[in-house]
Amino acid sequence: MAKKKDTNTQELFTKAVPKMPEGYYSGDKPNPNLRAFAEQHLREKPYDPATDDYDLPAFDKPIETTKATSIYNMHAYWSKKPHDAIRQYIRHYTRPGDLVLDPFCGSGGTALAALMEGRKAIAIDRSPAATFITKNYCTPVDVVALDAAFKKLLAAVSPEIDWLYETRCHLTDKPATVSYTVFSQVFECPRCVQRITLFDCIESIEEGEEGGKPRKVKLCPLCKKEKIRSQSEKHGYVPVLVSYNVPDGNRRRRIERRHNDPDKKAREYFQKYDLAKLNDIASKP
Repeated sequence: MAKKKDTNTQELFTKAVPKMPEGYYSGDKPNPNLRAFAEQHLREKPYDPATDDYDLPAFDKPIETTKATSIYNMHAYWSKKPHDAIRQYIRHYTRPGDLVLDPFCGSGGTALAALMEGRKAIAIDRSPAATFITKNYCTPVDVVALDAAFKKLLAAVSPEIDWLYETRCHLTDKPATVSYTVFSQVFECPRCVQRITLFDCIESIEEGEEGGKPRKVKLCPLCKKEKIRSQSEKHGYVPVLVSYNVPDGNRRRRIERRHNDPDKKAREYFQKYDLAKLNDIASKP
């Protein structure tokens, strides 16, 4: 699928979305309002085979989408798809006011896409976690009130958690905030008998046996010959990369450094600030 830039990440909050009536979310229980909701829609838009003119060609256009949106990144769910990709199907196959049924709704991307396109939606899933996410995904919020609540929460917890993410930029020596730290499994190379991280291994292509497909393998970064297998004996995890943000005018600049960074100063800062911070955190009761 082709990717496009996120041009309107606030659309979910700025476009009118029908409000979910009280009682229409039933968690992991049968929904007592489902039949009445469907029957009401059928009364409003009854099906008449004599006059029905629904005859649409298959959707055969390239889908332009991106995962880099506030709506997509609102929560994690292993199988979700970008809502704006689903909207293109909704727009093609249905009309405003139609009822869209998703009996395996997951985190609610289809229901959300339907609402944003002016359709109605029924979302069903066996997982109560999925229906809970879907319900809140599809519930309009007061953006001003949400922002105020978030700032109040941030102010309350900042004294307790800010120190967990503090570091310094090795380029400017300015204070920075850690976005994430990557840990890697440690293995011992059978050939050079040195312990190395899977993160540092060299990726190579190995020819398949007896005409099989080539496959990717990891080679020891020291001897560059021995294959390192994730099934081998493990020797713990170690931090190998830190990604952090540094204020840059009205924006924030994302920078990375590694435990074996070619930049000497980056390595020194990794040891002095990142490893020291992790050790400090680990020592806390």
